[in-house]
Amino acid sequence: MKVLLYIVLAFVFMSATDGVAQEKRVSDEDRVRQAIKLMDAGDAAIAIGILQDVLTRLPGNGTVLFELAYAYRVNDQLDSAIEILEELVSRDTTEPMWFQSLGTNYHFAGDAEKAIDTYTEGLKHHPRSHLLYHERGVVYYSEQKWEEAVDDFERAIDLQPMYPPPYLRLAEVFISSKTNNVWGMIYGEIFRNLEPTSKRSVALGDMLYRCYLKNIKQKSNGFSITFCSDASIVQQDSGIGGTVYRKSRFPMPYGVGAYEMPMMFAVLGTRKVDMRSLATIRGRFVEQLDTFKIDSIYGNNVLYDYQRKVHKAGHMEAYSFWLLQSGDAAAFAEWVADNGPAYKEFLSWHEVNTLSLTKGRRFLRKELYESNSATK
Repeated sequence: MKVLLYIVLAFVFMSATDGVAQEKRVSDEDRVRQAIKLMDAGDAAIAIGILQDVLTRLPGNGTVLFELAYAYRVNDQLDSAIEILEELVSRDTTEPMWFQSLGTNYHFAGDAEKAIDTYTEGLKHHPRSHLLYHERGVVYYSEQKWEEAVDDFERAIDLQPMYPPPYLRLAEVFISSKTNNVWGMIYGEIFRNLEPTSKRSVALGDMLYRCYLKNIKQKSNGFSITFCSDASIVQQDSGIGGTVYRKSRFPMPYGVGAYEMPMMFAVLGTRKVDMRSLATIRGRFVEQLDTFKIDSIYGNNVLYDYQRKVHKAGHMEAYSFWLLQSGDAAAFAEWVADNGPAYKEFLSWHEVNTLSLTKGRRFLRKELYESNSATK
């Protein structure tokens, strides 16, 4: 899916040097805001006329030109949008969203290579732009270049841990993989918390639910747990800079020791895996993290810490039903009907007690492995 991240800058006009009155400048600012509202309402053609008129008095204004390019895109005039944005990114002083928008337009036009080149050039000018890393990752994702996509999504998280979209993409990549679903489960649950009410967030609950069902299999003598079937100590990542081999910082790979092992004990006594039993399993999983002293072995996991907080507050069952609700809508509705007050109490608690991430307190898969500088 091609994503355009639309960010409206605060509208700043240059001091008048040509005798334009203050009232006229305020009026132009209001007209640009009017154009933005018209675009949001789907009236891009009218917005284009307004912005073109403003440019007769503010020729070359980057903000107005950026909005005009967006209006052209909304109006399916990609060539006109691209022409404006190509001029903007050629200026001595640029903005990250100019490169972002130009790359997105190229992607919409079906030119993935130009889109990638545009984001890469933008990162030379704005190396700390999480948006440019994410957008380039989106193009790699659409081209099924999974390793490059993962590399960019994780770079975006590294720069801005509270930005939700990369977590969703990483969840989709890893849950769809044959070997490392564990990373998808962690990234996916983080995304559900960072963007709790969106349709795509609720829909992700189904993917998480199906991943539980796929990887917790009942056998004649118990259960098999297969979230991390790749138990190798060395992980291979082929990102932008070539293939990097990362050795696990721990004797047992994280996915096995810090996820599958506590999960193995959490499922003991379970008769079948469904929405209700998963709520119980997830509560037991949190308890097993402390039983096995996972933090002392593997270090703190910000998601595990948050799960402990939920569990301590007495909301783990409600939280698990909320998290996985789209996986079995009937079971979720039945549980809410039987536990309405408890669910409302959880929602109120969850609204205040959000998952907070910072540069020093976030989850990144690649940080669990020591980078071996050897590249190929």
